[in-house]
Amino acid sequence: MDIATLKSDFYKRFDTSDNMLITEKCGMLCTLLGFCHIRGAMALSTSLSMGVTGVCRRLGGDLIKITNTRSPAFLTYYAHEFPFGKKPCGAQLLLDNAIPGYIESATETKVCALKCIMRLNAPEGFDKISAAAMCCGRDNIKPYLALLEARRGYAVVSHKLTCSLVPLPLTGFKFILIQFETKKKTEDFSAVEQALNILSARFPYVSTFADLNDEVLRFGAPLIKNRRTIARLGYLVNETKRISCAVTALRAMHTEDLFDIINESAAEYEQLWGVSEGIRTLLAFARICDGVRASRPLANGIICIADEDMSDHITRSFCEQLKYRFDSSIRFCISN
Repeated sequence: MDIATLKSDFYKRFDTSDNMLITEKCGMLCTLLGFCHIRGAMALSTSLSMGVTGVCRRLGGDLIKITNTRSPAFLTYYAHEFPFGKKPCGAQLLLDNAIPGYIESATETKVCALKCIMRLNAPEGFDKISAAAMCCGRDNIKPYLALLEARRGYAVVSHKLTCSLVPLPLTGFKFILIQFETKKKTEDFSAVEQALNILSARFPYVSTFADLNDEVLRFGAPLIKNRRTIARLGYLVNETKRISCAVTALRAMHTEDLFDIINESAAEYEQLWGVSEGIRTLLAFARICDGVRASRPLANGIICIADEDMSDHITRSFCEQLKYRFDSSIRFCISN
């Protein structure tokens, strides 16, 4: 929905007034390397142009009313519950979610609403860690922080409670999401998290996955019974190294090196994390499809970085080659 239509919808729901409307956007979180959703693991991510857009205005009093274009229902909150300054104000907020329904987008929706509310109440800036902690509830805080830090043309390196920006020079390229229509079940990382607790008890300087290294795994392997879990811990160690290499490549504007690193990561992930046969087939075809530079699993499918002028060719090729391979239909989204 374009901004003009979104504002028109806003006035139909909230009536007109002289208060100025402001807009905020939160792009869909796209993990390039690592894991945004494993606590303590490093990640390299970016936000896509496709995402959630919010239109809001200041409202007298303490009440915050939130609704979205897909529903007539309202959610209500109180401004004093947010980490504002001394004089919090209420707000009226309308959200438009352009992320397809078969991709989980609760994090992006919450962050967009938070950015709108915080802009009204803290235009000079706010504590992003406190805001993200309030927004995420029991979820991992890292995706929320990454989305709050995200900027156009940059990738976000997430490590513990810190985020840093590195250039992401992808002019002339597009992101192509190729997804099955059903939502993917949440991955279970409990085995590697339990293994980390065991290693932390033996090696006090290891508190997160980013602290692991080859030496710790070599001496700590006898403490962990499951060989697959040990191999997955090795993958996380390799991801930390790959993120470091990717940051170096991006700062030097070596985009091709980034593509190679992403493909290497995806190949190892495919072997160790048990992706579905459907995703395995998508990855296999992406590796031989003209115009696709890099691909990796994302949600219930894959995401590709592709030459911009080859986007139509790529979607046609996938449809022609794979249309009879799956019981569930696949969908394409192209984004910057």
